[in-house]
Amino acid sequence: MGLDSVELVVTIEDYFHIRIPNAEAEKIDTVQNIVDTVAAQLNITSTDAKLQDAFFAKTTASINQVCTIADTIQLHSLVSEYISWSDKEKWSNIEKMLGLEIPLPPMPNKGHSGLLSFIKKTLPPPAYDPAQINFAQLLAAMGACNYQLLITPFNITSKYEIFIAVSGITAERMGVDYYEIAADKSFSNDLGID
Repeated sequence: MGLDSVELVVTIEDYFHIRIPNAEAEKIDTVQNIVDTVAAQLNITSTDAKLQDAFFAKTTASINQVCTIADTIQLHSLVSEYISWSDKEKWSNIEKMLGLEIPLPPMPNKGHSGLLSFIKKTLPPPAYDPAQINFAQLLAAMGACNYQLLITPFNITSKYEIFIAVSGITAERMGVDYYEIAADKSFSNDLGID
């Protein structure tokens, strides 16, 4: 484990008020590994997604109000089929309805000038296509972005809640894009954390 990985594990331990033995910490490679390790420390075995279900219902209701959608949105539905990522006004309205921040994926540089254009050109492009983000990924990113409002460390009941908190801590502490984080992602190989 590198220095960044150690810092991340310590931050996660502090958040959940647990201690992960060094031998176990050395085996942590993926986001799912750390979720399972934290769950074992907290004696949590439930994989239910009540938080995701409630969050999905509120988010889709807000999107339906802003966009007037006739179709039924599913977790696997692509977000871009219902609302454009570049429609900042609609996303802002949805944020206000939910009372939560919605992290929008970085968009390609389209005619910006000055400092913004320079910054966008120097940043590496995301390792994903924003057009392929589905609602499950949107909810995970929103949950991670707002984990401090949504998750209470002393009242966690499922691995999904642990995943949301771990994702939020990883993005916050390591600067990883919310949409890059997934259960199967390796901290070192996929997320660039040494």
